[in-house]
Amino acid sequence: MLVAGHDLHGAFRHAEPRRQELDERYVGLSFDRGRRQQQVLRAVWRKARDSGLLGNVIPLWNEGSQYVQTDMTLEDILSLVPLALSLDPSRIEDFRLIRTYHTTPWQPPDGSNVQVLNYEPLRQLLQDFYTPPTQNQLVAESATVSVRNGTANPDWDRVAADYLLRGGFVAFPEGAADNAGYADTILIDHTGRSKGSSLSDIAQALNVKPENVRTEPDPNRTYDFEVILGGSYNSCDSHSVLPVDPNPAAGG
Repeated sequence: MLVAGHDLHGAFRHAEPRRQELDERYVGLSFDRGRRQQQVLRAVWRKARDSGLLGNVIPLWNEGSQYVQTDMTLEDILSLVPLALSLDPSRIEDFRLIRTYHTTPWQPPDGSNVQVLNYEPLRQLLQDFYTPPTQNQLVAESATVSVRNGTANPDWDRVAADYLLRGGFVAFPEGAADNAGYADTILIDHTGRSKGSSLSDIAQALNVKPENVRTEPDPNRTYDFEVILGGSYNSCDSHSVLPVDPNPAAGG
C-alpha cells in the first residue's frame, strides 16, 4: 500500500468524492478537494521515500501509471527523483482558496454555480504567497514537535503531524499515547521560553484549549514540544474561517 490505511483506489476516492449532483454542497466539496489531493500526494511521497521506492522508481511507475493519466514520460519522472529525495516537508507551504472566505457563491440567471472573488482576502493570500518567511516563521521551522495519538482513531498522529509540517514545524508522528482515552488535545512546552516560542502557533494550529497547554521545561528534551491528540481534535481546518460579507453595511 502506498498510503497508510488505504490502497490506491481508496486514496483516490478520498481525493475525489463521488459527485451526487451539482449543488452548493458539491461546490464546497470541489474547493476542499484541493486540500485532500495535497494530503494524498504528500502521503504517497512520504511512503515512497520511507520505503526506499524513490531509489527504484520503475516498479512505482508501473503501478501508479495504471491509475494516473499524464503526458509525462518515465524519463521525465526519473529526472525529478533527485528533487524528491531532497525535499524537506517543513520547508513546504501550501496556499489554497477557501470558499465563502476568498470567494462568495453566486448563481446567475442561467442556473450555473459561480464563485465571485473577494478581493481583500485574495490580496492577503497573494501577499502571503509572495512574501519571504518572517523571523517567527523561521523560528517555527526549527521547532521540533512530537505528536502522539491519544484516541482510538487510527493514524491521527500522522494527520496532525502532516498538518504541522505544512505549517513549517518539524513534526514527527510517534504513534499511540499512553492511553486512548484523551478527550481533548494536550500541548506540552519543553523549552520554557517566553520569547520567540512557537507555543501559541502550535496551540492555534491544533485548536488546543488554553487550559490544556502545559509548560514543563526539560534541558535534556528530545523534542521542543509534545502533543497528545484528544477525541475533540478536528483536522478539517479550512472550515474554521468565517465567511466574508461581500456587501458589508455602510459604516459597519
